[in-house]
Amino acid sequence: DCDGVAASMKGVDDADIYIGVFAHRYGFVPQGSESSITEMEYTRACERDIPCLIFLMAEEHLLQFNQVEVQAIQKLETLKTKLKAERTICYFSSADDLASRVTASLTPFIQRNKPKDVVEAAIVSPAANCSPDNYVFYVPFRSKGSQVVGRETALEMVRNQLVAGHRTAIGQTASFRGLGGLGKTQLAVEYAYRFRDHYPNGVVWITADQDIDRQLANISDTARWSPLEEEYKDKVAIARQRIRSYSRSLLIFDNLEDSKNVQEYLPIPEAEPHLLITARQDQPLFVPVPIDLLSTADSLKLLTQEAGKSAITDGEQAAARDIALKLDGLPLALEIAGAYLRHRAISWEAYSDLLSTNISAALPGTFLGGSFTRHEKDLRSTLKISEGVISEEPILKEVFELMTWGGANGFGKSLLEALLANVEQSVIAGALSLGVSLRLIQCVPESGRYALHRLVREVWRDDGRLGVQSDWAIAVARRGADWFQRHRRNFADLAAFESEVDHLEVWQLMAADCDPLLASRLNWLRAYPPYHRGRFREAQDRLNEALRLLNKCQEDDLELRGNLLTDLCTIKGHLGRYSEAMADGKLALELRLRLLGEDNSDTAMSYHNLGANYRVRGDAKSALEHHLKALAIWKSIHGELHINTALAMDGISASYSALGNSFSALAYAENALSIREKVSGDRHPETATSCSNISSLYAVSGHLVKAFEFGQRALTIAETLFGVRSAIKAGVLRNLGLISWRQGDRRKTVSYLREALDIRRGLFGDEHPETLVSVTDLATVECEIGNTAAGIKIMDVFLSKLPANHPDLARIFHHIAA
Repeated sequence: DCDGVAASMKGVDDADIYIGVFAHRYGFVPQGSESSITEMEYTRACERDIPCLIFLMAEEHLLQFNQVEVQAIQKLETLKTKLKAERTICYFSSADDLASRVTASLTPFIQRNKPKDVVEAAIVSPAANCSPDNYVFYVPFRSKGSQVVGRETALEMVRNQLVAGHRTAIGQTASFRGLGGLGKTQLAVEYAYRFRDHYPNGVVWITADQDIDRQLANISDTARWSPLEEEYKDKVAIARQRIRSYSRSLLIFDNLEDSKNVQEYLPIPEAEPHLLITARQDQPLFVPVPIDLLSTADSLKLLTQEAGKSAITDGEQAAARDIALKLDGLPLALEIAGAYLRHRAISWEAYSDLLSTNISAALPGTFLGGSFTRHEKDLRSTLKISEGVISEEPILKEVFELMTWGGANGFGKSLLEALLANVEQSVIAGALSLGVSLRLIQCVPESGRYALHRLVREVWRDDGRLGVQSDWAIAVARRGADWFQRHRRNFADLAAFESEVDHLEVWQLMAADCDPLLASRLNWLRAYPPYHRGRFREAQDRLNEALRLLNKCQEDDLELRGNLLTDLCTIKGHLGRYSEAMADGKLALELRLRLLGEDNSDTAMSYHNLGANYRVRGDAKSALEHHLKALAIWKSIHGELHINTALAMDGISASYSALGNSFSALAYAENALSIREKVSGDRHPETATSCSNISSLYAVSGHLVKAFEFGQRALTIAETLFGVRSAIKAGVLRNLGLISWRQGDRRKTVSYLREALDIRRGLFGDEHPETLVSVTDLATVECEIGNTAAGIKIMDVFLSKLPANHPDLARIFHHIAA
């Protein structure tokens, strides 16, 4: 006569163990309650934290219609879903089956808490209850359910693979493989729980790197495949036969290192179970299912979920995103980071800083205890690369070393092939493919670049292996320098050069102490991207530092010194420091003639650079002689269709123009353009330079329509390549301004010349000769169109900024007087 709810709750409160048997009834729901008494009992048992043994009726159990509570199906399914997520479930297919499973499940509790004579009486059960047919669901981990982040696609893929995928010699298989910490074990657990109802003959989990027979004996006891008193060897034999011969079951091998280790446990030909494995390396018998690293969005979701707090402010959100990026989508690392943030009084920003400065302290093994599943005691062990992987593709070890001790942004295939000397491209491609499939290496599809996973790289670097491999590292850096040197001059190679340039910096720092000559060479090569981009001061600084390093060396490298002096001659010419450029150019030519001889491409470059300097200093005749020498050498070495041949023709054209021979100047300029169009195409700065040169020559000869046409073409190329500011664009704009002046369009003239001046001031400063040319151009035009005061003001402003000994003052005053 007592209250039903109170009586039920008292029954649970008095109990040592809760046994829940669920079929197709939800149970009585008291008035004013949302839950049935059945669900309330389970909830109270959970609150008391007593053992809960859950048994669900299997699909094959005989059932009558009146045993189903139709109106409560939805609530019942919700309860069952909750049970599956929170507990290890046992299915029963008959009354006898339920009796044997309850007895087997209770046995360990009885053995722990009752006297021996009671135990022996309690565990006696009919022999009929012991059978290999008994259902088992043995998974030693709990499901995370809704806490699993970003893995729906992988779960669907493995299901499709097992149901309708490629068959192997041992049946339907699937393999979660790859980098430690990806969550392979967790995914296998989630698959087992989610699809357990599809395996009426059970789910068996075997940890493949532990004693398999011992595990089978324990599973046999749990499932009552044989009597508990059976001898150990017989239990193992029965269990082994059971997992090998039954279809409509799922067999999971976790952390499989070598398929040979499980050969004797694989199914016989007549059986058709599903086999799922997790492994860090390729297993030929099993069809791989790719597991991707988490996206940034999913990484943030997992991180905040594990941290138990959200990033609120803009600073916190930025720090959280930075943490997610640094951990590179690795679930285990994100779980550890989240646990650290949950258990330590540390802000998002402070943790991000810690991760940058001390990765070992930021990801301690302490928090692996709270991780869902684990095989190793710390993250470093989890991220280790097994010898099995290395032995499968031996060249992978050197690839890993290169990616560890190079720049952080990875490598393109061209540079990798150059660094892996004497290794066939097909071998390198195979190693990279395996590394990518195991998620040890990441590939950016649109760029074709390869990089070691960030955390793996950090672990390898922390091991400090480079200290004992300095000879190897120097050899790698020298091969890398050879690659960069081959690609340094051609603008078409600039994108590839710039994408790899961080390696130069890393190798230079490494070589600073043990090989200063190499450090100087690497610094020299770092000057090329800023040179090509028109950042001449930055390029000059690099060259000066390289020369300083070279001068400190005990031995000289004359070839490198010649390269540095030649490039300094070029850069100083662009910066208007013509006297210094001439001195460097003469030294470079002298060195190269002595070292390389006359018939050498580098010697020709020295002739060409000196020719350019003679021309800007007013000696057009000497300039022509030097450019003609360069052309003869380059044509002999490279032939007609080469960028160097076109470069020499440009110099000859400019020299003829300075000598007043417009006809010859135009012929050489047009020939240079024709070569560049064939060799480099339209998207090249030297093609723009050729168009600009031809535009200027047509303007001088009065062919203004053609002049404007080539000028516009040069302008389009320059803006496409460099945007709104470049030295080439400034030169083109000056030409267009002078063409507009001859066409009588004063407004356009002023507009073009003013923009050219603004660009040159920004790039070169107020004292550069080309800036002063633009100043005098603009001032002259203002005076010519009647704005004399404006023209004088422009000149006064710039003259006030020039030192009294500026080399171009005489020329400027000549313009003013004119």
